[in-house]
Formats: sequence, C-alpha cells, structure tokens
Amino acid sequence: GGNEFFLLDSLSIAQHGLRKEWLVPMISKASDIPGSVHTGEDRYQQEISSERSFALVIPTTANVNRDKELLRYLEVGKREGYDHRYKCRTRWPWYCIPMQAPPDAFLTYMSGGRVRLVLNDARTNSTNTIHNVFFEDTLTITARRATVSAFYSSLSALSTELIGRAYGGGVLKLELNEARRVLVPRMDKLTDRVCEQLVAILPALDRSIRIGDETAYEEIDNLVLKEALRIPQRDIEVIEAERARLAARRMMRLR
Repeated sequence: GGNEFFLLDSLSIAQHGLRKEWLVPMISKASDIPGSVHTGEDRYQQEISSERSFALVIPTTANVNRDKELLRYLEVGKREGYDHRYKCRTRWPWYCIPMQAPPDAFLTYMSGGRVRLVLNDARTNSTNTIHNVFFEDTLTITARRATVSAFYSSLSALSTELIGRAYGGGVLKLELNEARRVLVPRMDKLTDRVCEQLVAILPALDRSIRIGDETAYEEIDNLVLKEALRIPQRDIEVIEAERARLAARRMMRLR
C-alpha cells in the first residue's frame, strides 16, 4: 500500500514517537541479506543505519485512539491519500498490513549475481520483493542448514540460470512458480557425514559470499555433486562452465 509510509527507519520512528509494539523488523531488498545467513548482527546494523528496516504493523483489533502519536501518524497517511490506494482501500482498517510469521529462509527474487538462499537466523520478516521459504516441520535443524549450503552447488546455480528470466542490467528474476522448479539436493539422499560437513561449512560460505569470494562454491560442489551425488568430475566442470557462460551472457546486458 506504500512502502514510503509503512516502512520506517529508526530516525522516522523517533521523530513520530511510534512505539515498538507497532513495529516489526523487516527487510525489503536483496542487499539487506548479503550472505547465506541473515544474522542478529546483520539485523542490528540495519536498525542503526538509515535503512527503512521496520514495518508499521497494527493488529485489526488495536484501539489506535489510545495512542496519540500513532493516531497522528495515521492522520498524516490519510492526508497524503494512502487510505485510497488499492491495497489499502481493499482492507479494513486500511492501515492494517497482513503479516505472517517470519520465514525460515529467504530466496532472492531479483539477483545481480547468483540467486541466494539465505537462512533467517534473525527471525526477520520481509516484503514481497523477496521470496519467503518455510521448511517442513519434519526437517531437522541440521538438514535445514545443510539445505542452505547445498543450494550453492553449481547444479542449483545452473538451474536458476535456465529457469529464471534475464532483464536489463543483468538482473535474474525468479517468479514464484519458477522458484519452485529450482533443483535442490534431496536431504534424504545425502549421508549424515555430508550433511554435517555442509553445516560446518555454512559460516565460511557466508563470509565468502559477502566478500565476493567464489572459492567456497568449489567445496560445495565436491561435497554435494561429487561425493553425495557421485557426478563425475568432468561433468561437474561442464555444469560449472555452462553456469558461468549463461551468467556472463546475462551480465552482458549491463553494457
């Protein structure tokens, strides 16, 4: 209904005197989740920056009249016409954003480099500019963390290049139905040892992604493609070469 009204930074929150009870931690773009794990430290850095990292979330049962600062802010929104915008005028009250529980992970919707699956350790919500991923309840913590690491194999990355759509500026876009088709290793096909190694490598993978170091991907390929799936080395090299070719072709649109 209007990110400029419903998403706020810390300074705006202080200026309007809005209480924490009306605010939910929120991310709204892929750069808010720069690695493979969204951590509490990431969340803290967002909050102290000038980023719009909180959403105004008011329950439908709330009595806004008891909070003068909140009521004043909502009146500002009405004066600027937010209550007449399509999403706002089709819900009641107009200022109540529907909000689900924080997802287990995020999948980048618009990606400049590789599509990323990011574990949501900080338990943050997101706008619809990022796909929300929920794991089956039966999936163990180890399997969840291993799934995130395994996603960074060349085979998964190649599938995103084949399935996604390239746009101007080199952006790779994954719609929801396309995202469902991305190839991800089945955890029940991986040994406990491989899963444990994938979990162990996740912090190093996260650091590597943040600094643009792609050497960690080779180790993921060795664990997932070579050891677990028993794909011959020559075929792994073909997969990675094709991924790199498609990514380079896409990035040519930057020029």
